[in-house]
Amino acid sequence: MSADTALEPVKDSTRKVLSMFTSLPQTSEAFEILSWAEIEPWYRELAETTLAPDTLEPWLRQWSQLSALVDETNTWLEIATRFLRTCNISISRSSSSC
Repeated sequence: MSADTALEPVKDSTRKVLSMFTSLPQTSEAFEILSWAEIEPWYRELAETTLAPDTLEPWLRQWSQLSALVDETNTWLEIATRFLRTCNISISRSSSSC
């Protein structure tokens, strides 16, 4: 796979396989407000897909995009949690706010 894969034309057979996956949110902001009931079907689609030469690349693309959304959301939530913990410690030690 070349670095310009995103710019390469999509083969007709790949289009058919891509359409078997439900679209994912485009941003972690849109993803973070979803409940598990809304997220779980994407994992189910991946788990239930039979891997074959024509499904492998689209499957990996969907898995990578879903994993990236989860990772980015987790990172932002971890940063927010650490900030709030630091803020609360600071507030409890003095009357100043963060």
